[in-house]
Amino acid sequence: MERFIKTPHMVASLRRGPLAQFLDDIAQELIDDGYSISTGKFQILVASDFSCWMERESLRPEVLRRLHATAYMRDRDERQCSCRQEAEAAINRLLEFLLRRGVICEEGSAPKTEIEQVIEVFGTYLSEQRGLAPRTVIGYKRFTLRFLQAISPDDNFDPSCLSAVNIFKFVQEHLPAQSAVRDKNTLNAVRAFLRFARYQEYVNTDLASIVPRIANWPLATIPKALSPEEVDRVLASCNRTTKYGRRDYAVLILLAHLGLRAGEVVSLRLDDIEWESGTISVSGKTGPRVLPLPKDVGEALSEYLLDRPPVKTRAFFIRLRAPVRAMKSQETICGLVRRAMDRAGIGSTNRGAHQFRHGLATELLRKGASIPEIGELLGHQQQRSTMIYAKVDLRSLRKLAMDWPGGAV
Repeated sequence: MERFIKTPHMVASLRRGPLAQFLDDIAQELIDDGYSISTGKFQILVASDFSCWMERESLRPEVLRRLHATAYMRDRDERQCSCRQEAEAAINRLLEFLLRRGVICEEGSAPKTEIEQVIEVFGTYLSEQRGLAPRTVIGYKRFTLRFLQAISPDDNFDPSCLSAVNIFKFVQEHLPAQSAVRDKNTLNAVRAFLRFARYQEYVNTDLASIVPRIANWPLATIPKALSPEEVDRVLASCNRTTKYGRRDYAVLILLAHLGLRAGEVVSLRLDDIEWESGTISVSGKTGPRVLPLPKDVGEALSEYLLDRPPVKTRAFFIRLRAPVRAMKSQETICGLVRRAMDRAGIGSTNRGAHQFRHGLATELLRKGASIPEIGELLGHQQQRSTMIYAKVDLRSLRKLAMDWPGGAV
């Protein structure tokens, strides 16, 4: 706590009330999360003040609930304390700290409906019986919740609603407005739930087999890719004189020059870079692979690391604002890409991280790289996943085109 409060007698005066025993741990967590001295000091002062208020109200830590935080904020208002919004954020953080430490119990939110309870059991089944990845389980639960809410008259789960009529009605009324990929994922989740329903003996017929399939022909589309000029503009949009610009540039150059997926960038660890051998280990959805580390990519990563705060996490890319923690999801990377494209003035309708991956594959193909070589770089498990890029190699395709009868039109 002395990191934030320099005066010894002031430190001693703050150690009062039922929460006094936690103040040092709270201070250490603030340090670990990268809070500034001024912000950390304010949060310590609020925690101590809250502890004194608890003492006046004869409250023990284990009985704390959200209503007590509301009452404390009302007391601060009556005392005309300043910085209300910041104090409220500090109290919320304090309650989260006590919850993580098991000092207080999580307040019961609204009781789960019958449908939500069934969805939770379904999620456990997908994880434990089917062995699906956590992210896939989350998606299946979300799509299935939408399906059950659509076919049920209320929030109660009624197995009799699981019928062919309701399945077809759901497909007709709720899917046509979505994209083909989202429709396919939705119906995959519905099939999985119907198999689960039979496993749980909610139904005694194989309803999963009657769920229609979305027409989705292989290689039917052309990948949306950024041109080399657009990639250069996006990279140049990063202000590399700032720590935020250096981090964003490092992320973007991994996407652009190595074709990493957004999820692969998020999962990158400090130990995945072998500086002496010049390689980078990537953990993708098709398994790990080792790629060479080009000089410009290595320089960008090392520049970012020079400003990376000394935090406990081994995640390579982290938030740079407190709380300083690992980037949580690939949506964070996609948001970073959208902001960079806005800065570069690129108004593409497709604004995801995959555009860099498509752009790299397209450019390599134009320069003479083979389909197997591109597939190995991108981490494709099957060659047909890479074959889609053959459609954008117009120079080679022109050689295969037959002469039009009668000459050019």
